[in-house]
Amino acid sequence: QLGLDDDDDRRSPTRIPGLARAHAIAAGQAHAVALGAGWLHGWGSNAAGQLGTAEKEQRRPLQILAISSREQRHDV
Repeated sequence: QLGLDDDDDRRSPTRIPGLARAHAIAAGQAHAVALGAGWLHGWGSNAAGQLGTAEKEQRRPLQILAISSREQRHDV
């Protein structure tokens, strides 16, 4: 579920390529999403459509939403 395209366990914090500027990360039981300035990436299981893509599983972070500056809300 780390988005590193493998099934290896990690026992220490690990940098995920492409997510260096993430502002927030949320995780479900088998998927995760990261929010950055103008983008949302998701990875992991998509068996129930959690990521909003056609794939059943996404092993690396995939941009699933681009957010324009007019759409961004800062009152959350």
